Amino acid sequence: MAKAIKAPKMGNTVESIILGDIKVKVGDKVKAGDILFEYETDKSTTEFKTEDSGEVLKIFYESGDEVKVLEPVLIIGKKGDDISQWSNKSEAKQESPKEENKQEQNSINESSTKEEKDDSNFKQNLKTTQNPSTENKANISITPRAKMVAKSLGVKLDDINKTSGVENRAMESDVLRTYYQEEKDDEAKAGAEFEHVNFTSVRKAIARSMENSLQHGAQLTLMAPFDATKLLNIRAIIKTKTKEEKDKIEDSSINDLIIYVLGRTLVDFPHINSLIGPDYYDAYKVAHIAVAIDAPKGLFVPIVRNASEISLGEITRRTKDLILRTKEGKLSPKDQMGGTFTISNLGLSGVSGFTPILNPPQAALLGVGSPIKRLKMQKNGIIEFAEITLSLTMDHRPFDGAKGAEFLKELIKRLEDISYDEIIK
Repeated sequence: MAKAIKAPKMGNTVESIILGDIKVKVGDKVKAGDILFEYETDKSTTEFKTEDSGEVLKIFYESGDEVKVLEPVLIIGKKGDDISQWSNKSEAKQESPKEENKQEQNSINESSTKEEKDDSNFKQNLKTTQNPSTENKANISITPRAKMVAKSLGVKLDDINKTSGVENRAMESDVLRTYYQEEKDDEAKAGAEFEHVNFTSVRKAIARSMENSLQHGAQLTLMAPFDATKLLNIRAIIKTKTKEEKDKIEDSSINDLIIYVLGRTLVDFPHINSLIGPDYYDAYKVAHIAVAIDAPKGLFVPIVRNASEISLGEITRRTKDLILRTKEGKLSPKDQMGGTFTISNLGLSGVSGFTPILNPPQAALLGVGSPIKRLKMQKNGIIEFAEITLSLTMDHRPFDGAKGAEFLKELIKRLEDISYDEIIK
């Protein structure tokens, strides 16, 4: 019996996928575990492995097409199986977003062609036989109406190369012709100054996700700096010990240290560590922290699960694995599902503070800036220290800004009081 292989649904916020390479063609024999196609969302690029065996009877879409989740992508079965129930639907569906875009583009092109013809005819009517020489330009006069039009369009009398009036007089048509020519020259010049770049399918998905986040939330960003002296000292100790005892300690980064403290702080503020619904929020007792990672294909946010309960070494091992698989494009949908909070670190970029965009349906996100050298007065004089700015973006709907400020204040306190013995157990 024939079976439809449908576009997978990955989480509540994913409404469609972008088909990547389709690995099979009609007539191919497949078995359980074979890869049928690759697909992309705003969160990942993934291979789809079939759980069924049979022959590929029909493929409804092409690489690059956008497919709504749970819509049939292809049909597997035995040769001769009835697939009319899907084929009938697919006839209408074949006019997919891609086809609709083509029709829309054709309509636009036809309209543009008509406008160009009309414009061309209009300009043709403006052509004249009189072409004053340079010495005669000084003798050009202009009719009152043409003068008014020239002033409104910003056309100078000296720029009019052809006149159609009696005794070298510039008419309204001459002003319009000059204006159109200048506009055409400007367009040609602009075309040489930029490169037109279409969004990739992943970029389109990210763009939709970002736009949706801003349109459907009440986002507020709170910023506060903290003294990162102890944090950086611990990082230096870890780096030294890693060289001395490679097999006994993980080379934890500053971001790993922050994730360690962040996870343990979030469980004391469950309203911050929450997911938002239409008129409710679910407060989590365990922190599953999504880590924003920039990859060649775009921005991805895989999850460090149970970050509030695992050791610093385990956090480091997991983040290294996630970063590697993100860069190689090997993340699975499961790697990016179930996060309760996100951290985005721009520490290596030189940015001190920024306003991160929420990762729905999460209630909050933490941005981490670069360490900046500052001076401060102490009893024994002025000292230099490293300051890092934290940016907490929160959704104002489930709780007020004061709650976010309390969380940020406590997180900073714990980061400033961090000790090597506390985190290396």
